[in-house]
Amino acid sequence: MGYSGIAQAGYMLAGVVVATETGLKALVFYLAAYTLMNLAVFAVIVARERQTEHGDDIESVAGLGRSNPMLAWPLTIGMLALAGLPGTSGFMGKLFLIEATVDGDYTWLGVIIVIGAMVSWPITCE
Repeated sequence: MGYSGIAQAGYMLAGVVVATETGLKALVFYLAAYTLMNLAVFAVIVARERQTEHGDDIESVAGLGRSNPMLAWPLTIGMLALAGLPGTSGFMGKLFLIEATVDGDYTWLGVIIVIGAMVSWPITCE
């Protein structure tokens, strides 16, 4: 989750660099979506660490879908959104940020965001 936060901050900086109304709107949307994604993921991690002897170790979520499906859904959706899977708020936020960079004549930055998202997606899903 720590490295994900670094990547997400980089995406958000694109809205700051553009410094247009579209960039600001994209930034606010992405920040709100990112906050909700993290709240969902960390709420599950906190709830799960209290249920198992593993604490906040990755082992605490092993088999979560079988043992507690009601916790598995928010974790799954939050992680997929953080990865930017199409159809999630994370994807839409990145799309809005890319649109703002292109509209603000920072097309090169939009291309870097796309490349960064493509590179980070398989890493996030491991």
